[in-house]
Amino acid sequence: MDSKASDTRAALLEIAVFGSAATLAYVLVVALSEPMGLVALIAFVFAASLSVGSVAIWRLLAVEGAPDLLPMLSAGSNVIAAALFLAMALVQIAIKDVADPPDDSLRAVYWGLDVAWDLYLSAGTLGFAVAFLRSTWLRRWALPGIVLAATLAALNLATFPEPPASAGLVDIGPLVGLWYFTLSIRAIVILRAQPGTPSVPGP
Repeated sequence: MDSKASDTRAALLEIAVFGSAATLAYVLVVALSEPMGLVALIAFVFAASLSVGSVAIWRLLAVEGAPDLLPMLSAGSNVIAAALFLAMALVQIAIKDVADPPDDSLRAVYWGLDVAWDLYLSAGTLGFAVAFLRSTWLRRWALPGIVLAATLAALNLATFPEPPASAGLVDIGPLVGLWYFTLSIRAIVILRAQPGTPSVPGP
């Protein structure tokens, strides 16, 4: 297996594994409230998986010959988003331990982190989606990603300092998560179809 094929397979495998892990971890964080230590650990798994999966998307685009800057900045934005999500989750857990329900001043702390992580995720997703316009692997994900990222950012800015869900609007963050999950499914499909040496398919 030549170097390009090996890099392609490694990136696809990381997208499949860490994209699936991030999706599962996110669902568990939303569904669970106790024990707090376990929820904190799962939040960390989500943040780490989002970070590694985003770097893997950057690597896959690099194998295709995409310009480095936009995918690199997108991966970096998602890594920052992951760190902000973890901070938000840990702050929520800590506040819940001392004040349940929290007063407005405490709620404002994690609301700010909530909006910050959504904005960085929007930027990373938008950058990846624009880069996908030139990708033979992921071109069909470009337009939905652009629409979702722009909508997520617009809703958060429109309702700031509250996140959209708290302001009575819809939270499309889970739809952005679904978009990333479908990328991991795409990676699994490619790996299963071409188990030896994946070659770049047509559009």
